[in-house]
Amino acid sequence: MIVSNFSEDLPKQGLTAATYAERTAKEKALDVARSLAPKLADLIIGADTVVECEGHILEKPENDDDARRMLNMLSGKEHLVHTGVALVVPRHGTGESGLQAVTFSETTQVVFGNLSLEQIDAYIATKEPFGKAGAYGIQGPAAAFVKRVEGCYFNVVGLPLYSLTMQIRTVMGGNE
Repeated sequence: MIVSNFSEDLPKQGLTAATYAERTAKEKALDVARSLAPKLADLIIGADTVVECEGHILEKPENDDDARRMLNMLSGKEHLVHTGVALVVPRHGTGESGLQAVTFSETTQVVFGNLSLEQIDAYIATKEPFGKAGAYGIQGPAAAFVKRVEGCYFNVVGLPLYSLTMQIRTVMGGNE
C-alpha cells in the first residue's frame, strides 16, 4: 500500500458529500500514480470516506473536542456514510499523462442510538476516533453505538467491496 500525500482539503461548497468523497479519492489516486511514474501499476485504487449528518460533512476529527462534537451530532440520529472510490489505470492517449480515472461512490445509512457523555468520553479515551470519518470505526467498539445499518457494511468500514469488484471488472475489461 502506498499512502497518498494529497492534503484532502478540496473545497466543499456546491458539492454533495458523495461527490466530495469521489473527488478526494481521485486526487489521492492520481497523486500516487504520479509518484510511481514512469513505472505505473496496472491499477491504482484511491478511496475516501466521509460522514454526512444534517447536511454537514464530517471528516476525521482534529482533536478530542472535535471528536466529541461529531459524536454528539451523531447521537440518536440517522446519518449517511459516503465512500468515494477512484480507479486509475494507464491508457495511452487519455487524460493526464495517459491516466484514466474512473470514479464512483457508495452510500450507506447508519442509525446511532442515544449516546451518553460518559460513553462518548470513554470512546474518545481509546483514541479510536482519530483517523476515522465521523470520529468512529464501526468495526471496533463503536459498533455498540449502531442501531441499524442499511446498505453495504463494508462501505462504512471504508471500502465498498462488492461495488469495487464490479467496477474493477468493468475497468480492466472483465465480464460481470
